[in-house]
This record gives sequence, structure tokens and C-alpha cells, in this order.
Amino acid sequence: MITNQFLIKNTMADMRNLSACEIVALESGCYSGVELLGYYEKGDTPYPVEYFVSQDNLPDDGGSVILSGTLRLAAMAKDLDLRHFGAIDDGDELSFSGTDNRQQIGHFINYVSRTRTTGYINGKYSTSAFRIDVDNVSLMIAANSYILGRSDMALTEKLMGIGGDHINVDAYGAFFKSPVKNTGEDNHIIQIDTGKNVTIKGVKVIGGGGDGFYIGSTSSNRPTNIALIDVKTDNARRNGISCINGVNVKLIRPVCEGAKGTLPMAGIDIEPNSIADERIEGLYIDSPITRDNNGYGLLVTLGTYVNKAEKDVDINIVNHTSIRDGQDGFRGGLGIVGTGHTYDWQHKCNGIVRYSGQVFLPGGPGLVYHSQNPAYAPLYEVDIYIQDCATKQNPANYYKSAVLVYGGVGTVNFPNGNLTLNAKIRDTRVTPLTFTDVYIYNTNQEIEQITMHVDADNRTTFGTPLVCNSAHSFKGSIMFKDMSLEVSATTAASSTVNYFGTNLTLKNNIGFTLPLSSQYIGQEFNISSGDNSYKNIKLSAGDKWDNVNNVNTQDIVLNVKQRLKLRATDRGWLLINSNDTIRYLFANSVRPPQIAYLSTIPTDGTWVKGDIVYNLNVVDGQSLGWQCQVGGTPGVWKPFGTINMNKADFSADSAAAPGVTYVQSEVQGILTELRDLKSKMRAAGILMI
Repeated sequence: MITNQFLIKNTMADMRNLSACEIVALESGCYSGVELLGYYEKGDTPYPVEYFVSQDNLPDDGGSVILSGTLRLAAMAKDLDLRHFGAIDDGDELSFSGTDNRQQIGHFINYVSRTRTTGYINGKYSTSAFRIDVDNVSLMIAANSYILGRSDMALTEKLMGIGGDHINVDAYGAFFKSPVKNTGEDNHIIQIDTGKNVTIKGVKVIGGGGDGFYIGSTSSNRPTNIALIDVKTDNARRNGISCINGVNVKLIRPVCEGAKGTLPMAGIDIEPNSIADERIEGLYIDSPITRDNNGYGLLVTLGTYVNKAEKDVDINIVNHTSIRDGQDGFRGGLGIVGTGHTYDWQHKCNGIVRYSGQVFLPGGPGLVYHSQNPAYAPLYEVDIYIQDCATKQNPANYYKSAVLVYGGVGTVNFPNGNLTLNAKIRDTRVTPLTFTDVYIYNTNQEIEQITMHVDADNRTTFGTPLVCNSAHSFKGSIMFKDMSLEVSATTAASSTVNYFGTNLTLKNNIGFTLPLSSQYIGQEFNISSGDNSYKNIKLSAGDKWDNVNNVNTQDIVLNVKQRLKLRATDRGWLLINSNDTIRYLFANSVRPPQIAYLSTIPTDGTWVKGDIVYNLNVVDGQSLGWQCQVGGTPGVWKPFGTINMNKADFSADSAAAPGVTYVQSEVQGILTELRDLKSKMRAAGILMI
């Protein structure tokens, strides 16, 4: 029949089996074309499609080009649905059963590319692995739709690979899902390898035997201008998103959770391989959320990147939120690690890695930083908030600390450094579980070129915000904001290292031994006296004071109310400032006299003749202080000076000049004058009443 000059057919089978008369009518123009109302049955496609006789030599693709006898029919170029190509949406997201739609998906993608239209997908479609290697593909996948990987996919197959240019997939509320594998690590859900100008929005990828998203290539034809926007990953076997290499890659608001199965098990893993052609430049990650991953929420490991050649790197991570990452108890929100622990950086990695974010309830530390060779690694700038770390309570104390910086593990034979850290650390639990806020663990190698500014609450089970387990050097600077601590017992150098960067008050008559300055160049002590007892600030054996002719090795005697700041240099401990004269205690008591300030005359401590102590509680009419007359412990002291001496009123010379022999009246005049003088001196407070 003829309707509006189109031959009407209900199904694709009907259109393929046109009669000879219908073919002649179409070829002669009696019909404008064929209107197809369904694929397998009338109405099973979203809308009818009009086909026209085509002279192009395009192959039959089961949807846009159909051969019927000798006749070639081509769909009018417009937006089509995957069902127009015969795809069957009978996929099951639990059993992963259903018709394999790989061929239909391939034809559908080629049509969208050729016509530069938008392809629509709505339903649940099972498929073998497929790729988008053609250019100019725009797909719109409806919410609650599924692209389902089949259970028989090989361990190295990717559900969807992308190698084309200008690919756009808009899939808010849609899912890509594959069965979780128990072996292997390369069965990724979506891999972007040689793709250019690729944007994927809104899709959630689930399961698989590798990564949710894998971005990287093994050649110089690397991913370029890639954007993943509002994507989600869940239950990946290896990583939620792996950024292996690429130029101008952007991850905007990704949510990656539940990675577990095989290492690294990170929400987002930035881990280039060792191939010389690889580049990772212009990587920008904005507001990522990582949650409940077995490994790190976000992992950066760049050591292998420069195995074959010197390279540049540019990574900027903004406003990361990590929640309960590090479920294995060894890791947490952010990991910056080097080379797999077993070999050195071979070439220099130039550039900066910047990070800002917040970490809540990590299983292990909030931040782990290790194996960054300062001579080769890039610079790292980290601004992080860490709350309630170490929820898994790993037996090792360093894994129960908010920040863990260590010099190396395994066979690492190089120092760790190049970190600038600004950290705020809190433990809000009723009973704190944080062992310490910052744990420096460098039993194997040195730590150097590290600057830390830390705002911590010191709600720790150890008792100080810093643990410095240092068999090797810790060079740099760590400063704690408004962190006041007290020490009231003699403290050895192995423990005093735990007070770097704090405001430390010493109490009681104790000794406080500084660690060897050459091991801690750049570190500072802020020390003050908290009571009337004297404290000895001691040097470790072989050390010296930097600002006393480089030869003095004697103790500093910390006076009452005295404060001082010391910094370790390559020449010894340098006095930065003090509110009082520094007094050194020489073992043989032979030294120049010193000046000190006390509230009372010295009653303890060792002094030498000539020492002067000024009276901090002086009032009018009392002595300014005391001078040591005989050296000893405490020695013999005499007062000196009187402040603001009083003056009596004028007393007149009233007595008459005496004659040769005193008479009674002359004596009486002298007595009267003396009485007047005494009265005025008493009134002035010079004589006691």
C-alpha cells in the first residue's frame, strides 16, 4: 500500500524481503522510500525511520543501510537509537546474561560517526568488548540504562576502548558494568588509549577485572584533551581511575569508591609506566571524592615515569575529599610514593605536583609520603586536613599516625624529600586513636628538603604531636601552630627530637640534651623556663654551639623566665634569639662573669665570682640585685645599689657656735638640731620608726 508516498513496513525482516514489484516501484520513484515502524515487531523501536534508495556503495550494517534484493536502502541522516540497529535490551545486571550486542553497537557507532548525528541508547544491553576508533561520535545514554560486559570476556579485554577523535558520551544516571574478576588486572571497564578530545559525563562504572577507567597509551599517540565529568566508579578490582599518561586530562567531580582485589586498589591512581614516550602533563583533578577503597583514596607514584628519560610533570589536584579510604589499614587518603620501593629514580622529573584536600576516617595514615629522591623527584605542595585517622588500628604505630613520612622501605638506597606540607590534624573521637600527628620514620635513609607547617590538637596516644624515629637525618623544618608542651624530667637526645617546632616549657632542675645538629639541619627548638629552677641545655657528644666561636661545647643554663630559640646548622646549634643573656656552664667553673635575672638571691646552681643577678622584684629603696663575691654552689652573694633612694626635708643649723668651753645651752642646741634631723629622716623613710 501507499501512504504519503512511503512504502510502510512493520519489521526489518519485512523490509529485507521486498517483493519484485515493490523494488521496481521504489527504483522508479513511485515510492519516496520506506517507512519502517519497528525492528523485530511493529513499535519495538522508539520511532519510525524513513529509508531512501541509495546509490552509495555502503555495506549493509543492519540499521542505517539495508540490502533488499538488488536494492540498497539508506536511513535518512538523523539521530537514531541503538534499537534501530537490532540491539536487544535483554541484559541482566546481576547474572550478566543476555544477547551479545557487540555487532549492533559497532554498526551504530560507525553510523553516528559517518553522519555526525547523536546516537541514543536506552535499555540494558549485554555485549562483548568493543571499541570506538572512529571520529566524531556523540552518544546519549539514558538514565538507568546499562552496558553490560559478558562473563566470558578475556582477562585482558576492555568493555569499551576509545581511540577516536572528538568523542562525547553523555550518560548521566547510566551504568557500565562487568563481572568482578578474581585474577588479572587489565580487564578495564573503559579504556581511553589513543583517543583525542574525549568527554564522558555522568556514567557510573561498576566491577570488572581491572580499572573503572584507564587513561593511557603505550605509544607517542597518547590521550589528549580528555575530560571525565561527574563519573563514578564502584567495586573496581584494581583502581577506580588510573591516569597512566596523557596531555590535558581533566577529572571533574569524579566519585571513586570500593576498589579492592589487587594492588594498588586506589580510588584514583596516577602512575605512569616506564615507557620513554609516555607523558603526563596538564593533569587537573577537581573536587574528587574517594570512599571506602582498600588502598589510598588518591595515589601519586612517579618514579617509574623517568626510568628511560628525563620528563616534565604538571599535576594539580583541588579539593579532594577522602572518606574511609585505606581499608587495608596500611594506607589512607593520600599516598605519594616513589618507585615501587626497589630501585632509584633514573632521571629527573621536572615540575610540581599540587594537592589540596580533606581526609576523614582513613584506615591508616591520612598522608603517606616516601621514596621521593630530592635530586630527581618533582616538588610536592600539599595542603591537607586530616580527621580521625587510623580507624583500622594497624599494630605498627606509624600506621596509626595522621602523617607518615619515611625515608625508604625494602632496598631503597636514596633519601626522601621535596615536600612542602601545610596540615591541619584533628582527632574528634571521645577516646583518641591517633598515635601521633606526624611520624618521621627514617630508619633506612635520610629525610631532607621537607618543610611542614602543622596545626594539630595533639590528641594522641603517644603524648606529643611528633615522633621522630631517626636513625638517619631529618633535615628541613617542622613547625607546629600554637603547640605548647611541658617537660619536667631529664630528657635524652633520642626523645628531645619529638619536640621540634613546638613551644616547649621546661620545669624542675633538669637536663635537656639536644640531638646532633648535623642530622637535623633546619630544625628548631623554642624553649622557655617554666619555674624558678635552673635547667641545663646540653649538647650531644661531638656537637657544638654555632655562635660561640665554633668551639664552645658547654651547657646553657636556662634562667628563670628565660626563652630562647635554637636552630640546627651544619656548624652546630645556632642561637636565633633570647630574652636574656646566654650563660654557659663550664665544667671547670672558669668563665667570664655573666648577668642573670632572678626574683630572689640565688640559692642553688653553680656561679663564679663576679656574676651579677638583677632583682626582678625590686621596689623603691631595695637593692638592684646581688653580686657573687665567692664562687660556688650557690656561692656568697652581696647586694648592690638601691633604687629610688629617699631624701629627708631640709634641717636647719640652729645650734650656736660653741665657745672654748661647752656650756649647757650649747649642748642643748646641738641635741635639738639632731632631734630635728632624726624626725625628718624618719618621715622620709630613711630611718626606721
